Amino acid sequence: MASIPGGRAGKLGNEFERLWTVRHLLELISGRASSVSIERLGDDERGTEFWVGRADRTREAHQCKRENASAGFWSVAALEGKNILSTARSQLDRDPTHRFVFTSGDKAPHLSDLCERARMSDNSAEFRSYAVATSTELEREFRNTCRYLDLDPDLPSDIDTIYAFLRRFSPRIADKLSLRADVEDLAARYLTGDPRNAVAALKDLVDNSLGLTLLAADVIAALPQGVRPRDLSQDPTLHASLEALRERFDRSYRHLLIGGTVLDRRETHELRSLLEAEDGPRLILLHGPGGEGKSGLVYELAQQLGADRIPYLPVRLDWDRPEDSPPQFGFRLGLPASPSACLSAAAAGRAGVMLLDQVDAIRWTAAHSAYAWETCESVISEALSQNNLRVVVVCRSFDVEDNPQIRAWKNRSKAHEIKIGPLDDAKVDAIVAGCNVNPSTLDSRQRQVLRSPQGIYLWRLLHESKRRPPAFRSMTDLMRSFWEMTREKLKELRPGAYEQVLDTLIGYMDRHATLNAPGTIVSRWPTEVAALLSLNVLVEGERNNLLFAHQSYLDHLTAESVLREIHAGSGTVLGWLESDDQSLFRREQFGPHSGVRRRRRSRRPPAQFPERDTGRPPRGSAQSPRWPEQPA
Repeated sequence: MASIPGGRAGKLGNEFERLWTVRHLLELISGRASSVSIERLGDDERGTEFWVGRADRTREAHQCKRENASAGFWSVAALEGKNILSTARSQLDRDPTHRFVFTSGDKAPHLSDLCERARMSDNSAEFRSYAVATSTELEREFRNTCRYLDLDPDLPSDIDTIYAFLRRFSPRIADKLSLRADVEDLAARYLTGDPRNAVAALKDLVDNSLGLTLLAADVIAALPQGVRPRDLSQDPTLHASLEALRERFDRSYRHLLIGGTVLDRRETHELRSLLEAEDGPRLILLHGPGGEGKSGLVYELAQQLGADRIPYLPVRLDWDRPEDSPPQFGFRLGLPASPSACLSAAAAGRAGVMLLDQVDAIRWTAAHSAYAWETCESVISEALSQNNLRVVVVCRSFDVEDNPQIRAWKNRSKAHEIKIGPLDDAKVDAIVAGCNVNPSTLDSRQRQVLRSPQGIYLWRLLHESKRRPPAFRSMTDLMRSFWEMTREKLKELRPGAYEQVLDTLIGYMDRHATLNAPGTIVSRWPTEVAALLSLNVLVEGERNNLLFAHQSYLDHLTAESVLREIHAGSGTVLGWLESDDQSLFRREQFGPHSGVRRRRRSRRPPAQFPERDTGRPPRGSAQSPRWPEQPA
């Protein structure tokens, strides 16, 4: 609801602005900001409330409007009615390191969408041709934005300009009714004493610092008696919180070990050598195809770090989605501050390692905001600002190559890359021989399948069961046999609606382009869910969320679902790919099955590849005689 017009509205607007400024003063305490300049004179003054300096030497201009009168949202026209767009352009044009943040209690839906799509596009031509043209309404607002900035939406040089503008403009939402409580909660995390007194004192500091640039020391000096910055190293919850996250990480992967032991892989030794070298890289990107054992390798590294008493913090981003800011992300993890601040404090000057696993869970889709990736980047940057920390980032090679966010970050950050390869023959032979099978009985094609950790994991499970491995020729053969075995085991446990549980979970994950689903959607079948958990088909994440124990399970079941629709005559592969905005998520799931990877090279979205109405599926589609290999 909009504020009452007149003097009261003005007071509420001023209070909103002051609280938003105090929130950023607290970022000086946390180390996330390096400076805050309040209502500077000169060029900095135009259309801004304050400027925030960041550790990466960028500067953010902040403009605040509590709300848009009675409208309840900000159209592009309403924003320019307050000169916000033209002001932002003048500030961004001054310096390429400048950013502009517009904060309100009301959404700016179309501009937010345009900014997200610009950040997720590889270049201005792709943004203009494909990201904007998805709806008439978005196209109209894009043209309005160009008109207010005196740009031609069809002129290549002007498209470059608007593309750069949108990538550096960030509309933010701050709940106008809970902002005070949110800021006080943040103060309680970083400061001792009564957070209400701290916020009141910092509001006074804002009022008394017009035209000044404040540093962390200035904020600390203004704190009232009894309020001081928290010493994280003395926080009684710090070490227990970090240990809880390590144990949770351990539990999430231990059940997937082959034979209950780690594989002692070459890449793990390479990682350790790089992390131990004094002149080694501080940022390492570990990637590989699905099923090559990336998470198992990180688990192996974590075990070694723990055994050597090296402080480390492992985070699975498919379980815990980073949003808002590094401190808020840390709070949701149960930490007393941001992940890097906690790890650095626990390390107490020693070397520490942050492990960010499953980074590919953050995607550019309608369901996955670009701000989650921005926060992930901030978590990494903040960790690298701590001289004693190093960071290992883990994701699928598909995302390194095809996800514009991750690809751009990789090129910009100059991370040291390690690409995981298949297992060597000696390891395959040892595992096969350990099951009393002569390795020489494997032909070259079977051996190639078993060089994938996922492949040999499935093979071993089948070998230990009543259903011995078939004469397999591909990963798909093993995966199909695994699901036949699993369904038989479920029937033996007790008859139940297992397919309904699986279909409900798959449908939710597909519609929302996510790797987890709330347990409440299958709460009608508690016995079936318990059975799937007991067989390690599902695992339970945070907040009662459910995930498949390995993403390849989800990929296979999704492919089965699409196949059923195709055989029933109610769907096609490309129709499924084109059915909504979750294109990257679906391309990754189905890429190996329908040539989508090859089509991706042209940088055109799936909608640019309409299926010819021939009455039969395209070559390589789900109705081909041999189903192509599943991603593991």
